[in-house]
Parts: sequence; C-alpha cells; structure tokens
Amino acid sequence: QKVPKFFSSYSKSRLHEEVEYLVRESRGRVWSQRVVLEIFYYAVMYGTDHKPDDVQYKNQLYYPTNKKKEKTTKTPQDGDNTATAATDGDNNNNNNKGSSGPSPNAIRDMEGGGLATAANWLDGRYHVCQWAGITCGADPGEFEVKIDPNSDYEYIRPPDDAITKIDLMEMRLSGTLPRDLYMLKHLHRLNLNDNSLHGPIPESYGWFENLQFIDLGVNKLTGAIPSELSNLQWTLEELWLERNQFKGTIPTELALLTQMEYFDISGNHMTGPLPTEFGLLRNLGSSGGQ
Repeated sequence: QKVPKFFSSYSKSRLHEEVEYLVRESRGRVWSQRVVLEIFYYAVMYGTDHKPDDVQYKNQLYYPTNKKKEKTTKTPQDGDNTATAATDGDNNNNNNKGSSGPSPNAIRDMEGGGLATAANWLDGRYHVCQWAGITCGADPGEFEVKIDPNSDYEYIRPPDDAITKIDLMEMRLSGTLPRDLYMLKHLHRLNLNDNSLHGPIPESYGWFENLQFIDLGVNKLTGAIPSELSNLQWTLEELWLERNQFKGTIPTELALLTQMEYFDISGNHMTGPLPTEFGLLRNLGSSGGQ
C-alpha cells in the first residue's frame, strides 16, 4: 500500500488528532502497517511522530508511480532459538531472554549507524517485511494464543505479510515509544533492548491483541509501569523492564498476567513490596523464569 504523502507534512499535534480520530471512529479497522512503522521510526529515532524538517531520507519513501513494486520475499527462519532467561546478575546477556530468541534478521545489515542506516527502512521499493529487524508471518505452531482461561491453547497463524516481530536491540534509538504501535494486531514480539529510549510506556500498549514478548530493558524509560499492561493477560509471557528509570510501585493489576513466565524489573527506582497477588502467577518461574 502507498503511504499518503500528507502524513510526512503533518505537524505532531495534527498527526495525533488524525490518529485519535482513527482510534475513536475505526477501532477495528486495519491501518496500513507501513504508516504505523513510519510513525514508529520517527518516534524511536527523534521523539516525534512526523519527519523532522532537517532529516533527509537516504532512499525514496513512497513507491514511484512509474515503477512496479519489487516482489516480496520472506526471510527464511533459523532453527531452534531456545534460550534461558537472564538473571539479575546477568542482564548484559540479553540474547538469552526467555524462549523466544531473536528473529533471524534482527542483526542483518545493522552494523554501523544503527537504525538510521539499517537495510531498507523507509525505502518504498521494499515491502515492510524486508526491512531490517522486521519479521512477518510465522512458522507452523510458532505462536499459540490462549483466548480463554478454561481452554487449551488455540493456534491462529498470522498472515504471511503481517508483522509479527520487531527486533531492534542495540540500534541507537534515542527517542520515545510511539503510542500507536498496538495497531500492528499480529505483533507477537517487541524487542527494543539496550538503546537510549526515554519517556513513559504508553498506556495503549495494553491494547495489543497478540503480544507475547516485551523487552524494553536497558533504556532510559521513566514514569510508572502502566497497569493497562494487565489487559495482555491471555497472551503476555515475558516482560523485561530492567535497568531503566521507572518509579512508583508495581501495579497489582499485573497479577492478572496469568501466562507470564518471565518478569524483570530490577535496576529501577521502584518502591514498596511485590504485590502478594503475584503468588497467583503459577507460570512465573515454572520454566526457569523469574
């Protein structure tokens, strides 16, 4: 799909107005993945939701009208990426978190200038599935979503062109987290570990439909941990928030995350005790998690 060119000329306040309208009037509508990732790029790189005037693209952003789009090819998946979680004393080994493992194209062509020079980003000649750090689709049986507490796991395979993983670890991101990322309805994995992201976690991150893995550790994020994350109770298995600048208490509502196996909030400025309700999280630590 083409990205409407007027998005790049919008001011931040105008773009927020348009996004809020879409959320309010068209909550169930599928928004262009390319538009969502474009806004994501500006947010994590520059802390804004639109293209700064002094930023120049290295490639053409929109598909030229006189050329055909290149055929999309799916990056082959690696084999078993199973690993164990890092402990409080081993937070530097971020590739070993949980059982998800990094996407095979997470480090592809990323050496040097971080996301600013990562392969294919904002290049209109390539499908978003070919952007470095982005994975689309899933292998058979890779994602299992529990939609009811009394049922077995139900497997729903995402479309082959749907974004399922964002792996941008150590990519020199120094902006903020965009609140509209939840519009990627098939996203299962979000890994932004070891960057310089600042600001709060948006409350809208509790609106993801299929998110299983969140790693925002080793950044400069601030504020309180949003209780809205408890809305991910049927999907979220891993939540890594270590070594940031969060303050306040751990929300009691997070005890509703009954599928959670890994939870790390170490190295922050949290106060108060761990909620006693966390004792109900039977999966926490059952797979070597913490």
